[in-house]
Amino acid sequence: MLIGLTGNFGCGKSLILNFMWHYGVVTISADDIVSELLKVDAVKSELVSVLGAVLDNKGDIDKKKMAEIIFNDTILRKKVEAIIHPKVMERIRQTCADNPGEMVAAEIPLLFEAGLEGEMDKTITVTCKPEIIKMRLEKKGFKEAEIKLRQKAQLPQEAKAKRSDFVIDNSLSSKETQMHLKNIMSKIKE
Repeated sequence: MLIGLTGNFGCGKSLILNFMWHYGVVTISADDIVSELLKVDAVKSELVSVLGAVLDNKGDIDKKKMAEIIFNDTILRKKVEAIIHPKVMERIRQTCADNPGEMVAAEIPLLFEAGLEGEMDKTITVTCKPEIIKMRLEKKGFKEAEIKLRQKAQLPQEAKAKRSDFVIDNSLSSKETQMHLKNIMSKIKE
């Protein structure tokens, strides 16, 4: 069974994925896959052909520069997503194939935006109060303008929640969030 875990920037998807791992679920993160893909020469070449000079002096993708470009240009962002998303899904499918009979949770921030929900058996959206998201992201060094640009590239969390099988509010305490997830996991296992 493949569970798509999604939510907007700063909602705490990684925390929920970590909790799922503790429940014995095989977990995989699209962000981690993307980080690996950005080191692959063929992928770097494709991205340079679309974005231009996004390599740093070591020949690696400058993620900050790439983010500045794609979050300010919808057309270029869509072109980059067309390169990256199929490769991410391929890795997720491979993880499922490598773990037959296991429950697999894939953290995919752009699950609905990329139209990948049809690949999932169940979907969970992580939501959070906007002021908590802002506080978390500012602690990580993101500026308000960056946060707004990234949020603009995603569906509103309410829209994601409506399209999901389950919703977890990660504005609560860690203990309450874990209990909510535990209830959801038992429903999924049924």
